[in-house]
Amino acid sequence: MAQLDVIVIGAGIVGSWAALHALRCGRSVAIADPSPGDGISGRNSGVLHAGLYYKNGSLKAKHCTRGKRLTEQFIEEHPIPILRCGKLVTCGRWGSADAVDELYEKALDNGADELEILQEPGRFFPGVLGARALHSKGTAVIDSAAYLKALHHAIETEGGVLLKGRRYVEGDPQEVTLADNTGACETMSCDMLINAAGLDSDSIALRAGLQGYEIRPVRGEYFRLRKSYPLEKLVYPLPASVMKGAKNDTALGVHYTIHPSGEIYVGPNAVAASSKEDYHITATAEEFADSLGEIIGTAAGPIFTADDLAPGYAGLRPRLFKNGVAITDFVIAESSPGFFHLLGIESPGLTAAASLVEELPFR
Repeated sequence: MAQLDVIVIGAGIVGSWAALHALRCGRSVAIADPSPGDGISGRNSGVLHAGLYYKNGSLKAKHCTRGKRLTEQFIEEHPIPILRCGKLVTCGRWGSADAVDELYEKALDNGADELEILQEPGRFFPGVLGARALHSKGTAVIDSAAYLKALHHAIETEGGVLLKGRRYVEGDPQEVTLADNTGACETMSCDMLINAAGLDSDSIALRAGLQGYEIRPVRGEYFRLRKSYPLEKLVYPLPASVMKGAKNDTALGVHYTIHPSGEIYVGPNAVAASSKEDYHITATAEEFADSLGEIIGTAAGPIFTADDLAPGYAGLRPRLFKNGVAITDFVIAESSPGFFHLLGIESPGLTAAASLVEELPFR
């Protein structure tokens, strides 16, 4: 039976950072995933968030700003496309300008920097609606697929073993059973076992004896803008947690997003998915055009119509519940000595990952 210091279940961005951090702490590491890159990490907007929205003192607030800095350092050392475009969070056509000020104060409390308040942002950025907007100059967008590929390369370069086509079956650090895509099993042991399986993290936690946690997948759909538009800036509405006081709502609303490739996408919405494999797009272009028209348009009406939008892609968020109650922060739980579970790592997980894994006791 093979013996390692650390085995990580899940080779998405969070699991990959856990593996890389363990390696840099001098541990021997293997990371297992049945299909690396096909989960949450491969289907998101790639935004590096500045830390604007999160409750002060939460793991999200603690690790978003530091995670962004560590991610940017990693990107400087690897050929990963990045677009340093900045972001506007606008009160839009109907929102409260005072709520923008409240968000600004929360962002400062979280340690976010490169921020400014803009009055009538449409004077500076074509078509942006609203009396007031928060401008996050440091927000960026990366190619998340290239980022994950670079992380896997770094893991293997630094001596880690990437076990592609392997899934967790059962066990704890003393005896872990993995299976390949044919069903053939192998047993390994380790000092630390890390569950970073994203959408499937709850089922692994339950098998490990950690009761009460449930992942309910929420689908986020994106439409692609068919035509060019002279606005090289992310544009977001105020989130529901600010606009409506919906404290358990982690969605940020349909927004205008630029990818490093230059393509422009609109989304995501937030729809309850039927399963953890439900990537269907069910919204209409009309719905997305209406949502976009609340943040980008003219006094006379919208700039974009349904004809300007084509279906793009969909991703899933691992919305976490415990005993039926929504959990809005990241969770790190230990089910037995050395068996750690990273649960509910939704946005800003891509940004926070490099810092979040420092919570694990590798040293």
